[in-house]
Amino acid sequence: MAAVDLFKRLFFQQSPLWQYPESVMQLGMLLRGGMPLAEAFYRLSQSSAHQRVKSTAGLVARRLSSGEGCDKVFAGSDMAVFSPSIRYILAAPFSDVTKGRLIADWKFRHKNEFRLESALFYPLQSLFIGVMTSLSLFIFVFPQMREIFLGLEVKTTPFVSWLLDMCGEPSLVWHALFIAMFVALLSVVVVLTRRLTRFPQKIDEMNLLRMLAVLPAEERLKAFDVMSVRHNFPALHNRFRMLARAISSGGDAATSSRDAGLDDMLAWFLALGLLEEGSEPKLLLQAGDYLNASVESSADKTISLIEVSSVLFQAIVFGSMAYALVQMMISMTQGIAL
Repeated sequence: MAAVDLFKRLFFQQSPLWQYPESVMQLGMLLRGGMPLAEAFYRLSQSSAHQRVKSTAGLVARRLSSGEGCDKVFAGSDMAVFSPSIRYILAAPFSDVTKGRLIADWKFRHKNEFRLESALFYPLQSLFIGVMTSLSLFIFVFPQMREIFLGLEVKTTPFVSWLLDMCGEPSLVWHALFIAMFVALLSVVVVLTRRLTRFPQKIDEMNLLRMLAVLPAEERLKAFDVMSVRHNFPALHNRFRMLARAISSGGDAATSSRDAGLDDMLAWFLALGLLEEGSEPKLLLQAGDYLNASVESSADKTISLIEVSSVLFQAIVFGSMAYALVQMMISMTQGIAL
């Protein structure tokens, strides 16, 4: 699972899950219900089932009650029990209700997992089987063939000669090369697919629209600016902040979006959604669902290409080994006949 989490962060730019989701969800619901931040943390310190959360929440409640600002309280390393994205929301200059909506309605309700575990299972399983099979050939088959060829002084094709020469070296070199080539191939496939399908950009656009949908109309533009940071929008945070400040300065969404390098479709949704009334505007939610479908399509394309690349790569490897074995048998037959 650690390898999968690293793969997510490298290629899909998703932050790992926080450790105590039920506690964070409880905090978000308390804040969304109108409870002050200090009291919500005190309640959390009394009801949480995790000792780390209880002690940290109690510390937060005491510091907030003493008049210390949220930006200082949640900046310390002693708050590491909460994820950076949650701490950033808690430290931001929003009302307590807005913080609760961002935590409970945005961070949790619209959580997406793109089935990477199931996508990586087949390539990793194939890699394991391929390594074990090739290891068996290099330990039990090819060394015997090499001794026979050396004893009979049989000449064969350059490819077979090179393959037999590999048996004289540590076999781990070949398998390390095999794994490196396989991982490099998967990396190239994922990076190219992300670029061709605009995968990270679509995720950021979807998350932005869903974030704005949970906020009242009067707070959307401020949240747009404040929340446009790397851990919330890894690919487009600079463009989002530029757009938000341009709109705050009186610019229209279409022109500001073009200047920031964003899509016209996103600009159209924002131009209507930023002014749409209601705690959950239908337009923003529908736009987020539309982009979510596009994101899932891009994820499916990535998964398909990973699987196809895995099959092709191993077909080449094992096809080459099968060809080498056939050539060895032909050469041995010809050498014995002579």
